[in-house]
Amino acid sequence: MAKSLDLPIPSHARNMRLLGYSDQGGRSDGQQIMVHRGYAYIGHVCSQGFSIVDVHDPTRPTAVGYVPNPPGTWSLHLQVHEDLLLLVHARDMFSMPEMADERNYYKGKADFSAIAKVPVQRDWSAGMAVFDISEPTEPRQIGFLPVAGRGLHRIWYVGGRWAYASALFDGFTDYILIIIDMANPVHPQIAGRYWLPGMNVAAGEKPNWPLEHGRYDYIMLLWRATLPTAVGGTRASSWSTSPTATIPGSLRTSAGSRRSAAERITHCRFRTANCSLSSMRLYWIR
Repeated sequence: MAKSLDLPIPSHARNMRLLGYSDQGGRSDGQQIMVHRGYAYIGHVCSQGFSIVDVHDPTRPTAVGYVPNPPGTWSLHLQVHEDLLLLVHARDMFSMPEMADERNYYKGKADFSAIAKVPVQRDWSAGMAVFDISEPTEPRQIGFLPVAGRGLHRIWYVGGRWAYASALFDGFTDYILIIIDMANPVHPQIAGRYWLPGMNVAAGEKPNWPLEHGRYDYIMLLWRATLPTAVGGTRASSWSTSPTATIPGSLRTSAGSRRSAAERITHCRFRTANCSLSSMRLYWIR
């Protein structure tokens, strides 16, 4: 077992103990980790690709492989099931001049992606790569699903025919849901798409978001207004995250109340047949 002196000292730990450490082959960044058959597959942002770490002995995790992406391409997320690994390919957003200040990623206008200039030549890979991992330390790419846009972000796959992902296509205000047919992993196909009305600006749709800035404001409003009633609990009042914002009629409750910008944290109490949440805290995110 590794000595305690060999391990980093956590800044805080409660009811947990650090067993092992790996520098991931010198690639310290990692976004999503999937452990499968004794190996951890780690998606990278800055290192642009994914790493493989042998974790059969959790006290001595060992980097055993790295698969690089095409230039300008990051892989925030991946999924693993049986002999398949699905890897997200997307543009390295922080290579864009607009993202020199990382905060711009979170505070851009709702239609930023739709009005952003589409480059004549794409210097990144956008889509989903499919790898055969029957040899865990020697992944072999067997398929690819290309998309016309900046690429994929979240992805979910637990085997079977269907995978689900969020994709940012040219002309859309933000990521939309896509359903991927994995009947033939060598040739994955998009079988369905879903987006909110107003997201497809290229097709003439006009966004009607509550706020000009901050897609997350809308998400928090939606969840606050609908989640309690969706599970059969007590309806809670909607609120506005800005004194000047308008709450859509479909999201209003009987109270229809507004709260000041200083009251952006709230609590919600509700019960369902399967669980009881004494307090659910929702945060306004900018």
